[in-house]
Amino acid sequence: MKHKVYKILGIFLAVIMVAGMLPTAAFAEGDEQYKLWVNGEQLTLSQNTVTCGEGSAHFDALTSTLTLDNATIGKSYEYRERAFALIYSELPKLNIFVKGETSLSDADGKSADAVVSAGGDITVKGGKLKISKVSTGFRSGSSDSGSLSFDGVVLSITSSSTGLWAAKDISFNNSTAAVACEGAFANAVISNIAGTFTVTNSEVDVSSKRAAIRFGAGDEDSSAHALVLNAGRLNIVSDKDYGVMFWNYRNPESG
Repeated sequence: MKHKVYKILGIFLAVIMVAGMLPTAAFAEGDEQYKLWVNGEQLTLSQNTVTCGEGSAHFDALTSTLTLDNATIGKSYEYRERAFALIYSELPKLNIFVKGETSLSDADGKSADAVVSAGGDITVKGGKLKISKVSTGFRSGSSDSGSLSFDGVVLSITSSSTGLWAAKDISFNNSTAAVACEGAFANAVISNIAGTFTVTNSEVDVSSKRAAIRFGAGDEDSSAHALVLNAGRLNIVSDKDYGVMFWNYRNPESG
């Protein structure tokens, strides 16, 4: 009789142990993967924080906000063949909040871009952000959609290709920025399709060896673009070419 009771008790305990393990296993297998990679790692529902040097990167899916807390990011993700990014997103919109001082630099020497959003707009707020040793600083959207917005940011970009690339609008509000392109055949800022470059209560320095700001790399109507200075300062330096270029396929205009 005792043997039978012990046997039943053993089976009961085994069932409890298996039942206790099921939620964890099911959760691990069904873990939602976000279309966001930071420092070489894809973020998920259960792993939404990545260690980045002495700091971290944390993603809130409800607000689509990536918080960079004193992060040092140097590892890249290959999002297509021979194309790398330190932060890569396919989300419809990516909000970045910078706490303290964050730096992004291509530590692997793969000619990586710093921040790429294939899905759409990028908004950056708060803190100090330093980007160096990259091909492109920010790239927002595809050929015809996607904008860049900086609010309350101290931004420094040194790139070999383009500092800022947006399919449409680029704006600075209450920010300080220095965007320098060191490549011999690249522009520091590109607004691709019917975009506006707007500076409001900000100090922005843009420099390159060719046109520092280029409008219309992919449309035929340069009149759809605009350069707007609401308040603050915009300093444009070009070593060999035009400071600002309004370009279309049929009739490039520069000034």
